[in-house]
Amino acid sequence: MAEAYFDVSDLYYKVKKAHNKKVNYKLLMDFLKKFGEVVKAEAFGCQTGNEAQGFITHLRGADIIVHYRHPKIFHVSEQEVKTCNWNVDITIAALCTESKTLVFCSSNTDLIPLYKHLQNMGKKVVVVGCGVPSLVKHIVDVYENIPESVLK
Repeated sequence: MAEAYFDVSDLYYKVKKAHNKKVNYKLLMDFLKKFGEVVKAEAFGCQTGNEAQGFITHLRGADIIVHYRHPKIFHVSEQEVKTCNWNVDITIAALCTESKTLVFCSSNTDLIPLYKHLQNMGKKVVVVGCGVPSLVKHIVDVYENIPESVLK
């Protein structure tokens, strides 16, 4: 049994930059079965209005629990910067699970302390992402680049 956590903003921007495509989460959920039966999947994302409603429907159609919130907005000089960090929420969700295998669909290096702690707890940590940094690759038990077969 496995649980999966999706940082949808990280996947969106990294996949768009590398492949100019989007992730089909139904196909990604099928791909993740190679790490064990996914008994729970959670996606974490951000939207300023209602622009992500169709995407949220897509996630729910793939049996993914959806967590969305509005970004924090900062003004730097004359530029507006939006940020939406889910690292604490993902960490709490991962620490509260009984599953032995945890799959993180993100290439975020900020989660490295979580990965190490989960491994110290005897859990298997898998990262599936786009442009996974070597620092993450060397720490987790398994890493894979997101396969093009799940992109559209």
